[in-house]
Amino acid sequence: MHGWFMHGIDSMGIQMLRLFAAIPAVVLITGCAGHLFADKADNRLTTLATELDRKGDTASAIALYERAAMAMPNNPDILLALGRAYLRNNDPQSATTAFQQAYRLQEGAPRALLGLGQAALMEGRVKRANDLIAQAAPALNTFGAYNLLGISRTLNGEIDAAMSAFHSAQQLAPANLEIKTNEALANALAGQSAVAIEQVSAVTTSPLAETHHTRRAILILMLAGDDEQALALTRELPESERASLISRAQHIRELPTVVEKAAAIGITTSLRAPGPAGSISSPSSKDLPAAQ
Repeated sequence: MHGWFMHGIDSMGIQMLRLFAAIPAVVLITGCAGHLFADKADNRLTTLATELDRKGDTASAIALYERAAMAMPNNPDILLALGRAYLRNNDPQSATTAFQQAYRLQEGAPRALLGLGQAALMEGRVKRANDLIAQAAPALNTFGAYNLLGISRTLNGEIDAAMSAFHSAQQLAPANLEIKTNEALANALAGQSAVAIEQVSAVTTSPLAETHHTRRAILILMLAGDDEQALALTRELPESERASLISRAQHIRELPTVVEKAAAIGITTSLRAPGPAGSISSPSSKDLPAAQ
């Protein structure tokens, strides 16, 4: 797939991991009382996994989510959490397996569909992603779902449909700079240069703008033909980044079709977090595919 988007466990976490490793043996010995203990331990297991995931220790969180999924195989929420963690760990294949298991437990579940769509995007299967995310977004009605739909539409060259999705996302989160940036980029790809320049200006002048917004703004301005303003913005970046960023933007601008340009921009890293130069921005992990 085209791409432009561990902390250790503390001593308490290690002790809890050792405790959970011993749980199966305890359950076998203690019978009914052991089942009650196991339920409490499973809850503690998922709580610790969620906390580690929140702190960014995705690898450790995955290990705990996997243990929880084995202990509670009919719990779709655990499978969804596991799938999201796999996505953040850049493992769409394992994420697909987890989301499919969740979908089997709750057929038609929009969160599972959205996760499957995001995994498909990361694997470069844009048409499949489009179909899945289009089913999920209206049902979830979250800015994250509509933003992801806009991304998939953009990568498929469906700019009008992408605009509609980004508009829906922006209605739900008017101040979200990631959505504004994505919409500006889609307009630039569609040749709506004046609109794109106006939209990206609102992003770069926002008090909430960060460095990754500046990088994307430079790309958008180059695609929109405003090289002068793009070059001026590069002064806000480290000197070592400037030439390569401008060179890449020029290369993308010269590609013949919208689909090729969108593919060259890429989204793999940006689906997990705000990514490096020019990535289409995705909502944070807490928005995908969890319900808002």
